[in-house]
Amino acid sequence: MMGRRYPLAAVYLAVLTAIQIYLAHNLFFADFTGHMNSLQGLWISMARLAGEHWFRPSWWPYQDGGVPFEHTYMPLIPATTALLAKFWGVPVQRAFYSVMGVTVCLGPLTLFVMVWRMSGAPGCAFWTSLIYSMTSPARALLPEGDVDPIRYWSSLRFYGSVVWDDLPHQTAICFLPLALLFLWRAMERRRPLDYVLTVAFMMLTVLPSVFGATGLMLGVACMLAALPRERLRSNLKLAAGLGLAAYLIVCPFLPPSLIATIRSNQQQFVEDRWSAASFIALGLVWLGCAAVWLLTRTAARHVRFFALFAWVAAAIPLLDVYAHSHFIPQPARYTAEMELGIALIGAPLLGWLWRHTPRKIAIAMAAFLLSLAAEHVGAFVQFTQEATRPTDVRGGIEYRMAQWVDRNVPGQRVMVPGSIAQWLNVFSTAPQLSGASFSTTPNWNQQDAIKSVLTCDTPLQVEIAVLWLKAFGAQAAAASGPRSPQFWRGNSSTKFDGLMPVLWRRDDTTIYRVPQRSSSLAHVIPAGAIAHRTSGSLPTRELRKYVAALDDVSLPLAEMRWISLRLAAIRASVSRGQVVSVQQCYHPGWHAAANGKSAPIRRDGLGFLLIEPRCDGPCAIELTYNGGWEYWLCRVLGLLTLAAVCAYAVQQARRAL
Repeated sequence: MMGRRYPLAAVYLAVLTAIQIYLAHNLFFADFTGHMNSLQGLWISMARLAGEHWFRPSWWPYQDGGVPFEHTYMPLIPATTALLAKFWGVPVQRAFYSVMGVTVCLGPLTLFVMVWRMSGAPGCAFWTSLIYSMTSPARALLPEGDVDPIRYWSSLRFYGSVVWDDLPHQTAICFLPLALLFLWRAMERRRPLDYVLTVAFMMLTVLPSVFGATGLMLGVACMLAALPRERLRSNLKLAAGLGLAAYLIVCPFLPPSLIATIRSNQQQFVEDRWSAASFIALGLVWLGCAAVWLLTRTAARHVRFFALFAWVAAAIPLLDVYAHSHFIPQPARYTAEMELGIALIGAPLLGWLWRHTPRKIAIAMAAFLLSLAAEHVGAFVQFTQEATRPTDVRGGIEYRMAQWVDRNVPGQRVMVPGSIAQWLNVFSTAPQLSGASFSTTPNWNQQDAIKSVLTCDTPLQVEIAVLWLKAFGAQAAAASGPRSPQFWRGNSSTKFDGLMPVLWRRDDTTIYRVPQRSSSLAHVIPAGAIAHRTSGSLPTRELRKYVAALDDVSLPLAEMRWISLRLAAIRASVSRGQVVSVQQCYHPGWHAAANGKSAPIRRDGLGFLLIEPRCDGPCAIELTYNGGWEYWLCRVLGLLTLAAVCAYAVQQARRAL
C-alpha cells in the first residue's frame, strides 16, 4: 500500500513545492526587501565580513564592542549565505534573501514528509501542510498586543521569516520534523541509515538557532512517552547517544561557555527567571501530558506522539499569556513550535473526520470551507508579494548614516541606535558598540551601556550615559527622536547637546563626537583606577573613577593597532603601578606579552582586558587571541565525531552493497 502511494505523494509534494515557490519567488531576486525592523542586517553582515572567522579563531570587532565570533549568532544562515554568494557570484544580500526563500519554501515540505511517512496518508499530509503554510492557529489562540495591518492576512511563520527577525528559528523548525521523523524510525527499526540521518538533521536543527535544541528536547521527550514503556530505557539510550553525537559536531559553534552565557543573560530579565509560578506551569504541562496520554492510549503511536507534542508546544506560550507562568525563557517565542504541533495533530484529526463523516456531507463541508478560505488566500498572496517585493534602501537613514560613518570616523568605534545598529555593518566596516543579539553577549556591562545611552532622560542619566560612551571607547554616538525614520526611534535627538559636539543632524537624528583623549582602545591607567564590580550593576563611582583616568592628561597615551583579527600591537610608556586597559571584552583566549615576556591578563569590573605588563618605561605589548582551550577542544571533538559518523555511514553503505 505504501509503495503504491509514492507516485501520489510525489504529486502532492510537487504541487506543494510549486505553491511555496510562487509565494516566495520575489525573494530569489531581491537585494533588499526594506524590512529594517529585523536582525536580517546581523546575518548579512556576518556573511559579508566573517571570511576566515569560520575556520580559525578570530575576534569579531564589528559589534557589541568586540566579542568572540561564536558569540555573534548560530552559523547556518550566515555561513550558507556566504557560500552561496561566493559560488553563485552574487552580492551577499541577494544570497541571503535566496536562503530566506528556501527556508520559506522548505517548512511545509518537511512537515509533509514527516506526516506522510509516519501516518502513511499523503492526502492528509498535503492538506495539513498547505493549511500550515497559509494560516496561523496561534493567531486565533493568542491575543495580539497590537493590530498591525501587514500581519492581518499573514501567517506567523511567513511573517516571522520575511518581515521580522525570526528566520533562524523558522529555519530550525524546517529541519525539526525531519530530525524527529528519523529519530522515530531509528527507535522503531534500529537501522544504521536512520541513525546517521537523525544525527544529520539534529545538527541542521540546532545550527541555525538555539531554539532548535529546545524544540528537539521537547520532541524527544514526547516521543519517548509515546512509544512502548518496555522500550523506554533502550530508546532513551539511543536518543541520548544520537543527540550527543549531534551536539559534539555542533559544539564548536555552541560551546558550553556560550550556553552558560545565554542562560545567564536570560536571567537579567525578571519575566524570564525561574519562579514559584514556574513549578505551576511545569505541573500543568505534566498533567496535560497525562491527560493526553490517557485519551490516546488506544490510538496509533504516531497519533499519541503528535498529540503530546502539540500539547507541550502549545502550552508554553498559552501558559505564559493566560497564566503568566513559564518554565523556559522567552516562552512567547515558541509560537513556531506551537503551530508545528497543531499542524501535526491536525493531520490525523483531518483524516479521522474524512473517514467517519458521510462522503456527501464531507464533500459539502470541504466545499464550504474552501469558499470561506478563498478571500483569505487572495489577501494572503497579496501580502506575500508586498512583503517580498525588492526595495531600494539607499535612501534610508540606515544606509546614509553608515556611509557618513565610513567617511568621517573610519575604523573608529561608534554607538548607533535601533535599526541603524542592526544594519550598519551591512554597509560599513565600522566597529560599533551595539548591533548584535543581547542573548549571546559575554559582557553584560555592554548592554547596560547601550540601555543607558538609549533611555537616558534626566540630566544625571545623560551624564552617566556619556560616561559609558567614554568608558567603552566610542568616538561618535547617535541619538534619535520620536520622528526619526529609524525603526525603533528614541526619546530625543538633542539630549546630548551641550555635553558633546554635534557632527551631523538630520531627520530627528543626531551624531555627536564623544570627547576622548585618544581614539585608541588601549589606555595606560593607574592600578588604583581599575573598575571593580562585586555583584549586580557596576557602581557609578567605579565608572567615574575609570573615565577620570582616561581623561587624565598626565598619563601617557597608548597606541593600539590591529595587525589581524587575532593579533594587536600596543605601544606605550608604562611605569610601575600602572596597567594597560584594553576596551575589548575579556575572554580566556586572549594572551599578552610585554617586551617579549608573558604578561598577566585578567578581567576588570567593566568586563575589559586588563594587562599587567610589568614595564618601567617603553613597553611593546603583543596581544593575541587563540580562542582558548575550549575552542580547540570543541573543534577536535567536533571533527573526530564527524569523522566517526561519516566512517560509520560509509561502512554501513558498503555492507548494504
